[in-house]
Amino acid sequence: MRLVNLTPHPVTLRIKGAGVNYGEEATVTLPSSGVARLEVQDYPLDPMAVDDPAWPDGGYFNVAERSFGDIVGLPAPAERTIYIVSLPVAQRAAELGRTDVYAPDTGPSAIRDERGNIMAVTGLVRFTARRRNSSSCWCGQVSCSHQSRRNPGPPCYHCGGDHPTAWCEA
Repeated sequence: MRLVNLTPHPVTLRIKGAGVNYGEEATVTLPSSGVARLEVQDYPLDPMAVDDPAWPDGGYFNVAERSFGDIVGLPAPAERTIYIVSLPVAQRAAELGRTDVYAPDTGPSAIRDERGNIMAVTGLVRFTARRRNSSSCWCGQVSCSHQSRRNPGPPCYHCGGDHPTAWCEA
């Protein structure tokens, strides 16, 4: 399997079964081959005033709402190729049905230095858009069991899907 790193930094992967004797481990660093990212749209909100005793001079800071759009920089699927991307890009790719897009597994199995910085990962993770059960959406919104075909409710406001949101008029 060919691994293509589309994060903005090198990814170091601990590979098992490498070397002459099966079961040995090797560390491979994959340089960045480009960057896959999500389009970002910020919507400015009113600035927030600082009202904290730690900041007696006051002041303000800017705040915004952020939404993520399409994936930019992700090639079309290629035979026997896995694309390594950031976690948000991998999640969005799963929503689009891509099964060739993975993120580094930065969970408990990651190899860290004494300060907690990741030195290597021991695996990759792929996300799924499948529902965990029939009453919930991949976005996490749970629909009410009282809903029927006659009164299905509005589209999901989390993901825009045609399943109902969690409201009930039973």
